[in-house]
Amino acid sequence: MKYIRTKDGIYEVKCETDITYELNTQSMLYRVYKSEVIKSADTIEELCDRFVIEYKDHNEQRILKTFMRVEMAFMKHERYELKHIKAIYGAIWTAKGLIYVAKMNDKGELELL
Repeated sequence: MKYIRTKDGIYEVKCETDITYELNTQSMLYRVYKSEVIKSADTIEELCDRFVIEYKDHNEQRILKTFMRVEMAFMKHERYELKHIKAIYGAIWTAKGLIYVAKMNDKGELELL
């Protein structure tokens, strides 16, 4: 599967032409010109700027720069056991600030929001 990042978010590519990408969002199918694309990748993780671990206790969050650091936190059980983690999000920086674009599912894979 292929994903692209624009200034507004990360999207799954349904079809690609020489000039555009066709994207399927929750509400409709639309096209983005390749000139508007900041980056493309095979995984969502490659397109995120930050990863946010949200803990159940104390409404605490931890912001990490790379997905590898998220994986390391799991391996080391840093600070809390896994049962204390509420959610893990992938986020990007936009003009509006940090926006969550993906959430980790039960299989440990990021899914677009």
